[in-house]
Order: sequence, then structure tokens, then C-alpha cells
Amino acid sequence: MASAGPKFGPFNPETDDWTIYSEQLEQWFIATKTNEPKEKIACLLSVIGTQTYTLLRNLTFPELPANKSFPELLKLLSTQFSIPRNEWKEIKKFMEASQAADENVQEWYARIKKLAVNCNFEANLAYMLKIKFVTGLTKAEVFDRVIEEKQTEALERLSELAVKKEHLGKEDKVVNFVKTKNSNMALHRRRAFIVINARAEPISTKATSTIHI
Repeated sequence: MASAGPKFGPFNPETDDWTIYSEQLEQWFIATKTNEPKEKIACLLSVIGTQTYTLLRNLTFPELPANKSFPELLKLLSTQFSIPRNEWKEIKKFMEASQAADENVQEWYARIKKLAVNCNFEANLAYMLKIKFVTGLTKAEVFDRVIEEKQTEALERLSELAVKKEHLGKEDKVVNFVKTKNSNMALHRRRAFIVINARAEPISTKATSTIHI
């Protein structure tokens, strides 16, 4: 029996990924203790939104969606919204990817995993992720630190080292910024001191022309 729980939003065909949405829907069923097939159907048809429900109703015509089984409804929606992907194109995108200038190590790590989802690397997944993670690093100091390790090192270990080096680099930049700022302030104070002292010194006697009366 379903119980009260967190709300679940509608599916937006323009922006949402059906695979992700359906996975979250299953977790929502668990969270709300929705176990019975009829309850799952009712919940699905209630949360997907008017636009998606209308499309589903057209797909099941002349029957109503509520008269279909839950697996049948999921299959119809999956067929409709799952985008067919060419593995070679997905692999090409994966191979050509590199860390963006504004992308930190953890974001880069997450992005290559996302890019690999539809590449079907299978048993070679871990190795391909490691190769792309390391060779795609664009911060020289981070890349130089990571390649000190052996190629057989685990991806998780390499990513940890990369994150640490990135943090150290940021700390060094902060320290250098503070040092430079303090140095500039000291120089400014010295210059100001010289100017003030120069103004305070008595004006030296200058040679004047002899005036004859």
C-alpha cells in the first residue's frame, strides 16, 4: 500500500532523460512503499504530467492507459523517449573530450563517466576511463603529478592525487596573492614615507642674483 512521501515531478519530454526519470520513479515507489501493480500504474499516470499522459493515451488508443499493465506502459514510454545512439559517435565524443578551463578535477571525472555510458566499453570500461581521465587533464601541474604514477595505478587513486594537487595549487595561488598584496602595500608605504619626508625637509638656500640699487 502506498504511503505519503516526497512529491515526484512530471516528465518533461523537452529536457528530461526518460532513463533517469524511470530510475528515479522506481526509487520513489520504494520510498512511498508503492508495491502493488495497480498502485504503480495510478501513481505513474498521476505524476508524468498532462503532456506525457496525452501522448501515452494516444499510444494506447483505443484502450485507456489505466487498462494496460505497468510493464507495458513503461515499454511504450521507453520506446517513445529513449534516443537511439550510435556507439561510434558516442566513442568519438568520449575520445575527443578534454577538461574545460573552468572545470575542476571532480567535475571532469564525473563528465567522462557520463560520456562513457553509451560507449559499450564493457570489460574495458575501467581502463578507458583511466586513459581518458589522465590524458584529458589540461592543468599542467595536475597532469605532471598524476603521470608520476604507474599506468597500472587504479583510477580512483589517480583521481585522488589529482584532486589533492589541484587543491594545493589553489592554496599556493592564495599564498602568492597575499604575499604580492603585502609586498605592494609595503612598497606603497615606503614611497608615501619618502614623499612625506621630502615635503617636510626645509627648502635649501638657492643662489640668487645680486641686485644693485
